[in-house]
Amino acid sequence: MQTHGYRHVEWCAGAILEVLQREFGKSGHLPGLVLHSYCGSPEMVAAFVKLHCYFSFSASILRFPKHAAALRAAPRDRLLLETDSPDQLPQLPDNGLVCGICAAVPQVRNDDEGALNEPAFLPAILAGAAAALDISAEEVAAVVTENARRVFLFES
Repeated sequence: MQTHGYRHVEWCAGAILEVLQREFGKSGHLPGLVLHSYCGSPEMVAAFVKLHCYFSFSASILRFPKHAAALRAAPRDRLLLETDSPDQLPQLPDNGLVCGICAAVPQVRNDDEGALNEPAFLPAILAGAAAALDISAEEVAAVVTENARRVFLFES
């Protein structure tokens, strides 16, 4: 049985693409490769799709238009969401309010180093993804749930 691949793609998507092609060949890896906290360009999405990649998006879609554009470029059947905890605390670009788009999210907790990101902020990322895709949060949740089941080989 094959297992999924999990790779972090941050600021070196071109180099990661070359490594994945070398490691898995031009046909990629099944059931799929997860590109953790995808921050590559929208233009690179098609090349990663050929390798059976899934695109996991974090709170960066709330702040960086390029990341929201990559979210829109990714096929719906390859979308995943994550918090990238403890990094990338959800913030809005204009006022810096944490999770300002989602009233149901708890208050930010702090430690000695400052604000903590945590899985409880996933609803804010879900709401941001829904807004970027112009579909309901319920539809995004259903899509990413099914995609996670498929790529991580979870039973339905």
